[in-house]
Amino acid sequence: YMKTLKDYVRNLARPEGCIAESYLAEECMRFCSEFLKKTIHVEEKQVRNDDFGNEVILEGRPISGATSITLSDREKKIAHLAVLMNTAVVDPYLDIHLEELQESNERLRNDATLLWNRHAEKFAEWIKKT
Repeated sequence: YMKTLKDYVRNLARPEGCIAESYLAEECMRFCSEFLKKTIHVEEKQVRNDDFGNEVILEGRPISGATSITLSDREKKIAHLAVLMNTAVVDPYLDIHLEELQESNERLRNDATLLWNRHAEKFAEWIKKT
């Protein structure tokens, strides 16, 4: 705690004043932050980007001019798998698929690297069927 108070000192000739001023400023900021969290609800905030409409961009305003790129089939597959693997709704299905792979092949049960490689190859197709 003393380290924090020492960090408040900007004028070595009057350290008490610096500490008191900085401490008061920090307390005010903390109070305002807590007060605003309790008083402003998400539903009441004004929508700031209603003036911009585009069918490609779902909401918001673009930061800069966009450049268009075309993904190869392999890159699309990798991106699709990354989205699936990082979606919370899909987590139970990940476990089910891994269990099915392990049950279907003894070799996959013993080799984790091979299991995850096969999982990455087959998961997107498997979840479409499920």
